[in-house]
Amino acid sequence: MLNAETKEPLVVYYDSQTKDTLYGETGEVINHKVMRTPDGKYYYEVAKPAEVKVLTQDEIDAELLKNGDYKKKVEKDGDVKIKSGDTKIKIDGETGEKKVKKD
Repeated sequence: MLNAETKEPLVVYYDSQTKDTLYGETGEVINHKVMRTPDGKYYYEVAKPAEVKVLTQDEIDAELLKNGDYKKKVEKDGDVKIKSGDTKIKIDGETGEKKVKKD
């Protein structure tokens, strides 16, 4: 899922039809796991509250690269391809349509 204006991947996405909150990188349903910072930004809580650190997208990518088989490519047309372990995700830059394939 991409921001329509900036073509940057979304961290958090709300689907008004299903009433679900999704993690943009994986499409995982994260209802009730989203936190809001005092300055109004939202993030997905991935650690215990005492350990939560708000990371930039570059920091998240670097951490994933360091911890396993993770690759992410954003193409000029806005399409995003992500490979993590045996999971491949393709996100269409125009429609936001996501395809997930597990080997």
